[in-house]
Amino acid sequence: MSFRRNWFSYLAMYLYLAAGLLILIFGVTQFKEGKEYPLLSQVLLILGIFGAIAVIHALFYLMTRPSMVMAGEFMKRKCPWLEGLFVVLVLAGGIVLRIWYIKAYTVSMESDYKFYYDVAKMIMDHTLLTQANNEYIALFPNTFGYSYVLSWVMRIFGTAYAVPLYFNVAMSALTAFFCYRIGKNLTGTIGGIAAFLISWFWPSQIIFSNINGSEATFTCILFGAVLLTVHLMKKYGDNTKVSVSPIALHFLLGILIAAASAIRPMALVYFIAVVLCLFTVRKKLVYKNINELPLGKIFISKGWLRAVVVIAGYLICTQIINGGISNAIQKDAAGSGAMGYSLMVGVNIPSDGGYSEELMNILNDSYKETGSATQAHKLCLEIAKQSVMKDPVGTLELFAKKFYLVWSNDDYATTTNIVTMNNQKLLTPDKENFMYRMAVWNNVYYLAVVFFSLFGVVYLFRRDNNGLILPVFFVGAFALHILVEMQNRYHYYLLTNFALLAAVGIGFLYQEYLQRIKSKIPELQYAFEAVPAAVALEAAQDTVEDYINESKALENEQNEHALPQIDVLKAIEEGHIIITATEAYKDIKGPDKLIGKSNETVYETEKLENDSIPVTSSQLEAKQTQEEQRKQNSSALQEQSQKAVKTDPINSNKSSQHKINRSLQPQIEKSAARITVTSHKKAEAFVSGKKRTGLTKKKNLVSLIKRRISYNKKRRNIKKINCYPQGYSKKVQSEK
Repeated sequence: MSFRRNWFSYLAMYLYLAAGLLILIFGVTQFKEGKEYPLLSQVLLILGIFGAIAVIHALFYLMTRPSMVMAGEFMKRKCPWLEGLFVVLVLAGGIVLRIWYIKAYTVSMESDYKFYYDVAKMIMDHTLLTQANNEYIALFPNTFGYSYVLSWVMRIFGTAYAVPLYFNVAMSALTAFFCYRIGKNLTGTIGGIAAFLISWFWPSQIIFSNINGSEATFTCILFGAVLLTVHLMKKYGDNTKVSVSPIALHFLLGILIAAASAIRPMALVYFIAVVLCLFTVRKKLVYKNINELPLGKIFISKGWLRAVVVIAGYLICTQIINGGISNAIQKDAAGSGAMGYSLMVGVNIPSDGGYSEELMNILNDSYKETGSATQAHKLCLEIAKQSVMKDPVGTLELFAKKFYLVWSNDDYATTTNIVTMNNQKLLTPDKENFMYRMAVWNNVYYLAVVFFSLFGVVYLFRRDNNGLILPVFFVGAFALHILVEMQNRYHYYLLTNFALLAAVGIGFLYQEYLQRIKSKIPELQYAFEAVPAAVALEAAQDTVEDYINESKALENEQNEHALPQIDVLKAIEEGHIIITATEAYKDIKGPDKLIGKSNETVYETEKLENDSIPVTSSQLEAKQTQEEQRKQNSSALQEQSQKAVKTDPINSNKSSQHKINRSLQPQIEKSAARITVTSHKKAEAFVSGKKRTGLTKKKNLVSLIKRRISYNKKRRNIKKINCYPQGYSKKVQSEK
């Protein structure tokens, strides 16, 4: 089961494409700033992005060659642990790279980053009420969420400055693993590996690892919720019968989103996106009595029921968290949805929607007057409304400018490092040059991934896929970032969203290449793996037997209420149905000759000599001598056919799948028919026991597997022969 496309999801995808194109336009325009050769830099950027596309196409073309695909499948069967080993080694490499950067470019904590550390230490030492700025925590309760998590980490690993940094490295590694699982669930292994590599080696996130920010932990919890969302949609589909598990996991999803919202309020956007997408899930149930259906199946089929459970989990957990924060600081904390201050700053034209000391003083004064953090935010919200009404056109211009400042580049990590090092007198010329060079590569990487993410959204236009949640989430976050306080580093968590959508595009592109040659792979699979002929014959025999069993079950189900059937075996024994063999079978000198025969078989029912007079029991008794001879011929042919099954299960069992005992009217039960079976030789057969070269055996083996695959594909479309009364003849030929 997956999210369904509707007008809302289409709107979100169109808005995502528009936003992505704007990001590319702004990013390419800004890319020339400060360059010695600005126009050449832009040209090289565009050529580099399209060159990356060409490289991916060439790589997928090579990867989807039959030999490469079969080699990959062989390695999966023989070494299923290789993929896991690859993920572990890449994770280890990324961790080492981040630790090296932390040690090579060490900075001290300051500003908000130091505030998180100090509050965490106070929580651990139980001195929060006496030493912390509890008014600030009451106004911005999300600052307590990350500090509380950090306090438990410091209880275990100590209070060194490096502990929060290493903890964020671990959270980043876990986020990359979540991306791997999300991408694999959405588009397969290639998509999962692409999401894993793109997110794990994002340059700006590596550079930001020496800063004690809440972004890494928030992103980890948020995309853990995304993984749970995708898992719920994929695992619990139409056949779900369990009752407790899906309901409990949907409730857990609400809890995870609430926990992420306690660290950064932007998680509220994902909560809204999940609820809206869940309402698209509808499955019509077929039942006689609804009370007989399992509760789990009813729950899964109703998207609004899923949404209600997620909302319940979110609201309950949010209330518990807010109550815990208020109890810890002994003040009423503002709710997670209280964004009056952020909106007031976000529409402030003089500060370009960024931090303003004047507006912060307004918030503090409002809090002192009202004594309530929630009321203070409401007063700020009124000021924001007045600002918009005063200059609506200027506000729209501000929104466009904020979009440019937030999304046109990915400079937040290098800018933060340069400012922090400069404040702490740690910025050397070499470090400064390194940061500026990395800023260029950050933007190249960022724009390339945004470009690939557009392909992912284009693919989603054509498919029902749970990846629809990603563009819906981005559009909501994009809209909220336009309204609230703006900083470039606030888009940190959405870089992972870009990585996932880019991986969706790459994964679907690989599937298209694989689709083109998938019909060729089964024909060559056994030949490339050098499977012995006996193994191939056994596989073919199993295929035929499986089909016979399936066709029996299908026929029994279809003819459950049909007319009575004829006992064909008894009719043959009594002479009512006569089987003769043509010269094609008489020329066969041994069962080994059946190998390589064409699987073309012609079934023909012919009228008897006197087709105007029904054949009666007395007439059959008069021809007793002739019938006995025919019985002997039938027995001989049956023995020969049994030997042929052992040698060539394809051709010999082909006839057994056609059921002759179809439903007949009672008055024609004694009608007689003659079935003529012909078989034509099309290719030379190989005989087990004879000396053959490896090449000849491989060619014949490939031919055998081709016939088996062709038979397996068309087995449900083969016509069945009816027995017709005297005076009627019909000829049916099976499909080639």
